[in-house]
Amino acid sequence: MEKSLKKQTLKKKEIIRGYRSFQGILQEGKKFNGKVITVFFIKADEKKVGFFVSRQYKKAVQRNKIKRRMREAYRKMKEFFPPGYFLFYAKHFNRLPRYKNINYDLEMFLDKFVKR
Repeated sequence: MEKSLKKQTLKKKEIIRGYRSFQGILQEGKKFNGKVITVFFIKADEKKVGFFVSRQYKKAVQRNKIKRRMREAYRKMKEFFPPGYFLFYAKHFNRLPRYKNINYDLEMFLDKFVKR
C-alpha cells in the first residue's frame, strides 16, 4: 500500500467516543465557527477526533450523510492538523451541507489556528 494512502486513513483509536469526553472538550476547548461547521479543540499529545450533527436534522440518514462528509474532509486534511482533540459539529440549515462547504470551513480553521 502506498504511504500517501496509508497516512490518510482514519483509525478507530483516533476517534473520540463517550458523552463525558465530548462534554469535556465542549466546555474547556477553544471554538471556531465556520459557515456550516463549528470546530471545538484542545491541545493534547495525541490526535483524536469526534463528529456530531444537530438533532434538528430529523432523519438519521441525513445526520449520517453529514458525518460521512465531515469524516472524509478531515481524513484528507488530517496530516495538517496538530496533535489535539477535535470535535466537528454540523449546524442546522434547510439543506444538507455540501462537501465543498465543509472542506472550506476546515481550510479556514487550519489557516486561522494552525500555521501550515
